[in-house]
Amino acid sequence: MRDFEAVLLLSPHNHNARAHLAQALLEAGRSAEAVDELRAVMAVMPQYWQVQVVLGQALMVAGHANEADEVLRGAMGMDARNADIHRIYANFQLSLGHHHTVLSTAQHTLSLAPSDIEMRFLEACSLHAMGRWAEAVLKYNDLMSLTPQPGTDPGKLYQAFYQRELAQYMAGRQSKPLALFRPCDHLGRLFNEAWSKRLAPSVLFPGYELQRGARTTRTTGDHGNAKAALPELSPALLLLLGAAERVGALTAYDWHGFLPNTRQYRMAGLAMMDIRDLVRHTWQRMADKRASQMGEGVAAEGSGASEGRRGQRRQQREQQERGEEGKGGGGMGDGARGKRGRRRWGETVAGWREVYDRVVRWRQLAEPSTAVVWLDRLSGSEQHATLDTPLMNGQSINARYSPYYNRTLQVLQSLLLKDAPSENKKQQLAAAGSVEEVWAAVGADSWAMIPCHSTATPGMLLNGTRISLSRTPTFYRLSINVFATPARILQYDHEMDAAWKALCAAYLDSALRDSNLSEYRHRIHRAILTLTFYWYQYGPLTRGTAMVGYVTMLGLFLAADMQVTALAPRGLQVDWEGILSPHLDSFIAAVSPWLVPSIDYDCPILHDRPSVPIAESLPSLLHIIHALSYSAQPAPAA
Repeated sequence: MRDFEAVLLLSPHNHNARAHLAQALLEAGRSAEAVDELRAVMAVMPQYWQVQVVLGQALMVAGHANEADEVLRGAMGMDARNADIHRIYANFQLSLGHHHTVLSTAQHTLSLAPSDIEMRFLEACSLHAMGRWAEAVLKYNDLMSLTPQPGTDPGKLYQAFYQRELAQYMAGRQSKPLALFRPCDHLGRLFNEAWSKRLAPSVLFPGYELQRGARTTRTTGDHGNAKAALPELSPALLLLLGAAERVGALTAYDWHGFLPNTRQYRMAGLAMMDIRDLVRHTWQRMADKRASQMGEGVAAEGSGASEGRRGQRRQQREQQERGEEGKGGGGMGDGARGKRGRRRWGETVAGWREVYDRVVRWRQLAEPSTAVVWLDRLSGSEQHATLDTPLMNGQSINARYSPYYNRTLQVLQSLLLKDAPSENKKQQLAAAGSVEEVWAAVGADSWAMIPCHSTATPGMLLNGTRISLSRTPTFYRLSINVFATPARILQYDHEMDAAWKALCAAYLDSALRDSNLSEYRHRIHRAILTLTFYWYQYGPLTRGTAMVGYVTMLGLFLAADMQVTALAPRGLQVDWEGILSPHLDSFIAAVSPWLVPSIDYDCPILHDRPSVPIAESLPSLLHIIHALSYSAQPAPAA
């Protein structure tokens, strides 16, 4: 970067140097500056398509999706047969959740470059995500038939095997409810491990049994595909999808690198409403059990009169929910298998794991090409790590996490200071202001575990997230990850269980609700944020912990008749606040000031959804995939 700046000082009109400087700025996480430099070049050289492509990428990183789309389309217009531009555009559309456009772009790119493995993989993944499983399986099979070229990464070809198996699994369960979609359980621990780590499929055999859900021949067309089996969505469902997208959009972070993803928003909103149904069902069963234990008189006291005082709309919703439950409510149960074996739908009193796992399944369906797996569902080794998340890699700073780069480095410094072997080392560490200086002060690669103070067992410290700093001969690397040992899993299971029980107790405290509504609500706020804090400290998934935690948090608020209506402030990311805060109170202090005042206790979003549970509105995987993939607009031509 300094070299290009020096060239421009000597030759301000050197546009090649300015373009290279912009690319260096982009890699350093300074996307806004990169955009300015690239626009300056484009103003002088408007037909320079290479710069236009980089400008499109810079706009993507800066979060300007509409401008990026316009710029990249302009670049494709300059060189319509350039497969590289189409490849970039397809990946951009994938990040927006536009699988129809990804598919058309990938197919057009393959007409230009038939051997492009990445585009062949994107074509298969898009078919898979849209429920066109039979076609996807054929495409995955084609990929698997290829021989990796010497010196190339075979990861995409390996991944094609795991994606094919998942597509077969989904096709075989397309008529089943979400409660019976359990790939983490059904496909096996070794499969989960190999899939999430992209290992060679040979590690599964001879013990693995291939999935055979989709009937695939070259002449069957769409046989076995979701689009061929379902009619158009009803007006009521379209209304539901609109409501889901609006509430799901609250999961968006206002920062560089986060693009609007309609499919993810729709998934998030539907999952929140599904969580509300599941949790309200659980709370109703708990209340019924408590009432039966206390006697008929107490049960009567705790129902009609007190609920009536909560307002007419809430009372109507309660009556609707009780009426649906009285009809059986089969889809509202989780169907998960625990130590007590298979549970019958409608009889489930969900624990914290069932609640979060429901969102995990929604996340798995929304983006099936991402290995979202519980760490404790990997194979039986003593320790597993989540995907390593780099904040800095060489000169590149991860744009998404740049607001937490300095804070993460400071947390690492403070933890290393406690274990510094000498006063001289402590002074060096205290004075360090960069990764280079921290590494030099330690004199070697280093890591530290962020402590987490237990609420369930006061005084106990849990292992939180690990921060690592390493150096190669050419660059430094700052990253985080979670190491899951059996002991750590048990500790956080205990913590999450205690937090879940505290939330249930807070919600069911009708005496406090009737005597001090403000304190009642405060306790529920705190209980939900406690669950969320320990979820992020736990980090129990290979991928998707941030999204699953945020969606569940908002769904739990909805279950308590509290609709959060505010986006997180610009630059604030709820998961990072949880990761870097050793104390629950620090996390709550960071989140509550903007979240709690935004709560609408009338829950207007619930008036825009059908009165029946989500599990009845979308009773099968086929219906869910159809809803997630629905697009009123045809995919634009590539």
